[in-house]
Amino acid sequence: MTINTQNRAYRAALLVISSSADPISGGGILVAGDTIAASGPWSTTIVPLLTPTTTATDLGAVTLVPGFFDCHVHASFDPMRMKMNSSRAELSDTQTKEREAKELMKRNALRLLDAGVTTARDLASHGMGVMELKGQIDRGEIMGPRLMCANAPITVFGGHCNAMGGEAEGLEGVTKMTQRRLDEGAEVIKVMSTGGFMTAGSHPSEARYSVEELKAIADTAHANGVRVTTHAMGAEGIRRAVVAGFDSIEHCSWSTRTGTEFDKGVAQLIVDKGVYVCPSENPCRNFTNTTLIASSDEHRLPCWRILFLPMGPPVCHCGKSGFITSAQREDHYGNRQQDRKLSLRALCRRIYGSGRCGIHTPRAIGCMY
Repeated sequence: MTINTQNRAYRAALLVISSSADPISGGGILVAGDTIAASGPWSTTIVPLLTPTTTATDLGAVTLVPGFFDCHVHASFDPMRMKMNSSRAELSDTQTKEREAKELMKRNALRLLDAGVTTARDLASHGMGVMELKGQIDRGEIMGPRLMCANAPITVFGGHCNAMGGEAEGLEGVTKMTQRRLDEGAEVIKVMSTGGFMTAGSHPSEARYSVEELKAIADTAHANGVRVTTHAMGAEGIRRAVVAGFDSIEHCSWSTRTGTEFDKGVAQLIVDKGVYVCPSENPCRNFTNTTLIASSDEHRLPCWRILFLPMGPPVCHCGKSGFITSAQREDHYGNRQQDRKLSLRALCRRIYGSGRCGIHTPRAIGCMY
C-alpha cells in the first residue's frame, strides 16, 4: 500500500466527527498524506481549503464516520475451525499450516477494515504471526487496521488457551513470562485470570491466579509503559484482577458453574477503580451447545443491561470474543446497535471512547487508511 501524498477531499451526505456532537449534514473531510487535516461542513470548512491540485470526491448518500476501535480481536483465529472445550492437542490442530495461517490473517485484517475498524487489539495468538502481520500493515505492504498485539496470553499450566505457549505460575514465573511478551514487542499484556469455554478442564467461573501473581504481571507491564488486560468471566477472577491493578477486563460475564450471577460488590469495585470492561460476547450461537446459548442470551445480556451498565462502568467496544467472520460488517456492528438498543450517538460514544482504554497512541490519531 502506497500512501497518496496528494491532498484529497471527501464529501458525504452526513458526517459524524464526535459522539458528543450532532451529525453534520453535507459534511466533508480533507486528507493530507495519511492524516485527516480538516473536517466539518463542506461549504464553510472544506471548500475554502481546496486547491487546484486537491482531488475531491463526492461519496453521495452515505454517512462518513471516524474509523472504529475494536478492543478484542483474534486475527489468527478461524471461527469455522475452533472447537468448544478443545483439548491441548485439538487446539493445536486448529492452527492451519503456516502459509494458510498467513492468508487467513490477511483476510481477517481486510474483514476488519471493511467493517470500518482502523485500530484493534489482538488479544491472543500463537507465536509471532500476528506481529508479522502488524509489521506488514505498518510498512504499508498490506491493508489492515493498526494492531496492538498481545501475542500468547499468560495462563496457568493446563489453563485456558495453554496451547498458545504462555504457561506460567508463581511470582517468578509470571514475571518472566510478562517480560518475554514485552521483549517480543507486545503493546498490551493479556492474562487468563479464569478458565474458558474453549479449553478442556478449564471452567469460566474458576479463578486461576492469585492477587499476588496478577499484581506481579501488572507491575511488570506498567513499569514498561504497557497496559494489561485479562480474560475474566467468573466474579472472583474479575475481583482479583481489579484489586491487582489491571487496566481492563475482557468478557466480564459473571459466569458460575450453573449459569450467570451478577456480583454487585465486584461491579462497584470496577466502577470505583475506573477499570475498563470489554464485554466481548462468546459467539456461542455459532455452536451446537444449547446450555451456552441459554446462558448468553437469556441471562448475560439482561444482567449487563439492567444491573451492570446503569452503574456506569467504563466500557470499550468489541465484537464477539474476537472472532472475525465474513459477515463482519453486519454482525459485528449493525447488531451491536440493535442487540443493546443503543442510539447512534451512544454507539459512537462506545466505539470512539474505546481509545481511552489505551488502545491507541497519539501517533495514530487523525490518521487515515
